[in-house]
Amino acid sequence: MPRGTRPIPAEIYVGSMLSYGMGLACWNTKTHSGDVGPVLGDVGTFSAQDGFAKIFNLWDDEESINLTVKAYAGLKSYKAPVRRFKKTKEGRLRRGEIVKSPGVGGNVIYRPDYSDISNFEIRCTSQHGAALMLTSAADQEDLDHLHTLRDHILKYPELFYRHANAIERLGQDESLYIITGSVKSNSCGLAAFGEPTGPDEHPVILANSSRQGQRIASWVWTNQGTANTQLSDPSLDGIKDQTLFLRGFKLDISSDFRSTLGGPASGGGRDEGKSGGEGNDRRTGGEYGDGKEGGAGVGTGGNAGHGGPSFGGGSNGTLGSSSSQFRGNAVQVQSFPDSSRRRSCHPCDIINECLLQATSSSFALSHDDDWLPFLKGRSIWESSPPGAPPLINSYTGVCVIQGVACLVTNLEALRAIDRQEKVNSWLGGAPPLRNWASTTGAIHDRPLFPGGITRGTPSTPPVVQGKIPNPSQLSSTSPTEPSTAKTQELSGIEAKPLGNTMDSD
Repeated sequence: MPRGTRPIPAEIYVGSMLSYGMGLACWNTKTHSGDVGPVLGDVGTFSAQDGFAKIFNLWDDEESINLTVKAYAGLKSYKAPVRRFKKTKEGRLRRGEIVKSPGVGGNVIYRPDYSDISNFEIRCTSQHGAALMLTSAADQEDLDHLHTLRDHILKYPELFYRHANAIERLGQDESLYIITGSVKSNSCGLAAFGEPTGPDEHPVILANSSRQGQRIASWVWTNQGTANTQLSDPSLDGIKDQTLFLRGFKLDISSDFRSTLGGPASGGGRDEGKSGGEGNDRRTGGEYGDGKEGGAGVGTGGNAGHGGPSFGGGSNGTLGSSSSQFRGNAVQVQSFPDSSRRRSCHPCDIINECLLQATSSSFALSHDDDWLPFLKGRSIWESSPPGAPPLINSYTGVCVIQGVACLVTNLEALRAIDRQEKVNSWLGGAPPLRNWASTTGAIHDRPLFPGGITRGTPSTPPVVQGKIPNPSQLSSTSPTEPSTAKTQELSGIEAKPLGNTMDSD
């Protein structure tokens, strides 16, 4: 957000909770779709203020998606991915726990006989902070074998955007969030601090107001101080329908390609895109098997060069296939206060913005797992102390698969792609950007980082390091001159090439 603009409570809460390492936090935890909120395979949009808004589901809306397919050439039909197993961790967060950001402290006070919780007390010593008070236990649910769903998304990026836009016109900066995991409870209390708690101020207190023999616990804020708070009352049937954290893939589209979408597509309309229910109360998904082992994988394909159709077909598009284009080079993300994603509070949006600018691809795909380990325990509101370890201590590269730019952190996977496609003979002192058109077999070369790399000494994928700022201040840039890049006082996620060469055969 622009300098001098104060973040709203929702942005403070979501941004602060990035440090917990459990996913993208929800300030608005209440159910918006179905009986239990977002479910695996839901596709929609996310904002800090309003949370997740479902548009359709990859599994349940196969028939509706096929109506959109019929409106465009390039694909005869859409087939949903093979249903995968889900993994559930009951009691992932226990009743009485306090999830808090750096600089926030809390206590749980019990009744004299320790029969129940009496109240939660929260203080904040940092400029911004957040706390989640578990008034009921929370369960975690995750989709098993994410690579299968990733391959499926890589096969149909344009189709998913067109179908979503047919149901609900997407905003200029809106990207699609595809749910692969969640943490939900039956009730909770949330607090967002826009300033520290004064030394003479009372702590924020959430008190248990339940009476003896009362079936369902009730809670009340007895002191809120300067914090902004939310309180979610428990449901009568005990269903865990309050969404605390989400995880998933974020699919973004370039501004050039977005302009080609125009008005709503002529495929499945709003009524057809919904699977049932009224308003936002859409069908929440079918049943998944329980367990840890999945079934058969889903094949991928597509041609999807820059601006081309990406409805599917063609060769397999996994990391080891010939349809994957290797981009093992530096990607740099810096802090720019005028980023178009300044109020997103979702690191995936910043990653995708960088990928789109660096590769000129039509689409970019990232997952919350790409940033979760590196923000855990770090405040985004404060600069890192001197000597702090790098944010990412493993190699990270860029790969364009079927017209979709992605991050790849597995160096061996990058080398496998590199060996198979034999793109080590970089042209013009920089690796070629190859867009494969399956209809003609033509290859179009363009320098990825013109003039940024000396011929014959290709850079290794970057080590990402730097200080973590307010994510709403992050933006992205193509690293045409990585050696001269500067880190601002509140820098973004900065990636720069380290080392000399990448091994090749």
